[in-house]
Amino acid sequence: MIATVICTSIMVRDMLVSICGTAGIDCRRAVNDDSAVPDLEAGEVVLLHAPADGASAVDSLNRLRARFGRRPYVVVAPDSAMPELQRDIDGGAATIIPETLHADVLVSTLKMIAAGYEILPRGDGRARSTAPPVPHTPPFGGRSDVSLSKREVAIIARLTEGLSNKAIANDLGISEATVKVHLRTIYRKTGVQNRTQAALWGTQYLA
Repeated sequence: MIATVICTSIMVRDMLVSICGTAGIDCRRAVNDDSAVPDLEAGEVVLLHAPADGASAVDSLNRLRARFGRRPYVVVAPDSAMPELQRDIDGGAATIIPETLHADVLVSTLKMIAAGYEILPRGDGRARSTAPPVPHTPPFGGRSDVSLSKREVAIIARLTEGLSNKAIANDLGISEATVKVHLRTIYRKTGVQNRTQAALWGTQYLA
């Protein structure tokens, strides 16, 4: 299965692309606005990140549905946007996932969709699949039972804020080279492969 990711934040967009890869979905396009989506292939998943108010996500989803019809639309949204999304999006039109949940919830959802299942909202009257749940797997094959030093925790916390290596070094009063050494150790301990995955790991296990 392939996917299109729509998100105005570059960092969050990169995280969503990585999550797609974890779910075994090939992300062929990552854009900041639905107007940058010229076409969608049959069965292509649209992964849309909603801003704080939710209104623009509703508008974007409505435009996508008008152009491409019924698709597997997945909306990742902050808690502040949930009331508007749940009120204005027709039941079954999209799967809405709070961004406060762990990434493995989104991974499991995408795996279910890739396997051909439709995720329906609670209270929907249509039939549901009785397929067994997708087992829990840490994101990117990462590990949750790790022991990190205070310095490593501090660096991961700043990764989740989108800070560069230079900014992290300045903030902690260490050299940029030392930050890079700590990052390599963090990647090894947590089982991730890059700073984007480390930031996502941090949002889950250091919250």
